Amino acid sequence: KMLGEYLKEVFPAWDRQLCDPTANALLPHIEDVGIGIEVAIVRPDLTHHDRRCVEISRVLRKGPADLTGLQAADRIVSIDGHELAPIIKSGALTEAVAKVTSLVRGVSGSNVTLIIQRSSRGLSVG
Repeated sequence: KMLGEYLKEVFPAWDRQLCDPTANALLPHIEDVGIGIEVAIVRPDLTHHDRRCVEISRVLRKGPADLTGLQAADRIVSIDGHELAPIIKSGALTEAVAKVTSLVRGVSGSNVTLIIQRSSRGLSVG
């Protein structure tokens, strides 16, 4: 039931798209799902251009991230033990976002552990 509600939030016409083989490419594969967040690579310190961090820009309502208490403006420090600083330190921002996104995606029902920073304190959410 929760997956259906989540899909309706993200893809309002998901029930019709599932029956239309030409539209299924728009839906995520059930083996490759995320946690319901949008992220951005930000530079909190504009004087040091090499200091980037991953910030949650949006939490999708009723998605896994919302249900575990993640919030917009939370900063993700690591995903499943992978420190993000070296991954996002250099290169194109779109590549960095793609790398981060690939770390949180997985099989539906699988677990992912995030270390986040909220208001200067670290939290583990998993």
